[in-house]
Amino acid sequence: NPSTSPPLAGEGQGEVTEEQREITTQKINAPSIPSINIEIQNGTWRAGLAAQAKKILENANMPVTRVANTNTRPISASGIYSVSPSAVSLEYLTAIKEVLHIPIQQHVSSHVTAATSTQVLVVLGEDYQK
Repeated sequence: NPSTSPPLAGEGQGEVTEEQREITTQKINAPSIPSINIEIQNGTWRAGLAAQAKKILENANMPVTRVANTNTRPISASGIYSVSPSAVSLEYLTAIKEVLHIPIQQHVSSHVTAATSTQVLVVLGEDYQK
């Protein structure tokens, strides 16, 4: 009796409707979040600190483009600086803050210089606890 047999694959609930196909296509074609150039600078004498912070951010899907030491060391206070405020949202800065547990700061110290392509500068100071 055909009315009691289970539907074959591709019949009934198994079919992909045109509406579902359209939703899937929209998700694939959705614009991606623009990549942000994050630079991390180690302002301490603790070797490898910036590399450790890079790993932490990258595990949180925030790629880091540059790791370096600050020109002057030691730097006492850690901070997250938006070098290109128009390109970086507060939400993005807050996400970095929550991952690394360091504050967002307004003004970069004159002892710190970021690369020209950097949009977010993370400075790890003596107060940074990994």
